Amino acid sequence: MLISLIIYGGWLRITSIMYEASYWNDESHTALFSLGIFENGIPSSPIGVSMGIYQSALFYITALSFKIFGITEFAGRLPSVIVGTALIGVIFIVAKRLIGERGALIATFLMAFSQMQLAWSTQLRPYIWMELFTLLVVYWMYEYLQKKEMLNKLLVYAGGVSILSLFFHGTGIYNIAIMGSVFLYQIIRLKKWNYLILLGAGGAFSVLLLSFTPFFSTSLLLKFNTYLTHYQVYLTHHYLWLGAGAAVGFVYLFWKGKRELAFLLAASIAFIILFSVLKVHDRYVRYSITAFPLLYILFAAGISGSIQLITEKLPKKIPELLVTGFIMIVGLAYPIYKDKILLAPQRYYSINADMRENPIVDYKGAFERIERMIDGRKDVIVMDAWNDRVPWYLPNQDYVFLVQNGFGMIDPFYGEVMVGTVQGFEQIKSQSPLGIVIVENWESMTPAELQEYIRNTLKFEFTQETVPGKEKDPWSISIYSWGLD
Repeated sequence: MLISLIIYGGWLRITSIMYEASYWNDESHTALFSLGIFENGIPSSPIGVSMGIYQSALFYITALSFKIFGITEFAGRLPSVIVGTALIGVIFIVAKRLIGERGALIATFLMAFSQMQLAWSTQLRPYIWMELFTLLVVYWMYEYLQKKEMLNKLLVYAGGVSILSLFFHGTGIYNIAIMGSVFLYQIIRLKKWNYLILLGAGGAFSVLLLSFTPFFSTSLLLKFNTYLTHYQVYLTHHYLWLGAGAAVGFVYLFWKGKRELAFLLAASIAFIILFSVLKVHDRYVRYSITAFPLLYILFAAGISGSIQLITEKLPKKIPELLVTGFIMIVGLAYPIYKDKILLAPQRYYSINADMRENPIVDYKGAFERIERMIDGRKDVIVMDAWNDRVPWYLPNQDYVFLVQNGFGMIDPFYGEVMVGTVQGFEQIKSQSPLGIVIVENWESMTPAELQEYIRNTLKFEFTQETVPGKEKDPWSISIYSWGLD
């Protein structure tokens, strides 16, 4: 059964990226910095700007995939598919040791077919890697607690993976915080107060590493988000079923005497979600998905425990398989009905299936049409509402970033001129006889008055809709031009 889950889950992932759907903004950014390794020797933008250690490991892995398979959307996303498929097996191994084989198979089923997992394991982003790291750190730290000693190889494993995770994303600090909290608990439990020095040194080293990423800033340290509605809808409207099952799992583990496991899983989940919404970003749910493998394990413990308890109470003539099937249907029918669990392949697993946060326009199709319009002419300037799409899809083409308060500024990452007013737009336009402008048809970084001015004064060329396969999640950009007639 495990082999079947791994094979089918992997097939669902690999077949999706074979369609080579358009990159969305953050994927283009990752791809560009990965290409910088070939051009500048380190992960960097086309003008040689580095982001320090931030996502550097992902950049190198992506560059390797580009080197082997070519510079395509498929190659960029392939490492995520590999890790997403590997997670199906990893969660089985971890969950089997924590809650038993039956619970492990349930957690594995969720990892294999959850829409969230399918979406983020088919994107050129680091979040599926972060799930793997958090799952391993929590597991090793639980096993570390069982040893009742201050230092052992499990602590080294967890520490190494926690530090490695910082090279994939700034939210790797979650793993360091979880590890540090468990180490502090061990100090208090064993009364080994001299190890507080080691804890402090580890914390200082972690802060030093974090200072080499964009996540470390005074604004982040002082920031405290108070807008909770986005996450409230996310967790109640979409994942109340999972939270309820996890709550049952917590009670069951606590009742069965696995109190440290119950509290470690629940506390880690709560910390990741609360820190994500209150400190990192209150409208991007992707920063909290590292909590979901832990939720799957608690949910699986709840389902598995319910099966065991009900089976023990019922007459022996009622087959356990019948009870198992009934409980599984009760626990999983709703998420399957609501498409939170997908059992059939899709062309594109949407990153907006939980909350509508990310524009998933078919940029690739749009830029192919723009390239035909330009027809190799270098004197055509392109204006866009984002900074990394043109250098990915039209490398070496001059372009302008249409952004609020951008007049007279230069984008520090990509080096293009930034314009945010009608006056600034007209000034650039007067210097360029030929031009193409991309306008986003939603609340954009381009000021609304400038968008309206472009629509009213330039020639409309075409509108590009949503990435194929997700037309029910409508996004579009409109293309305008001057001087191309």
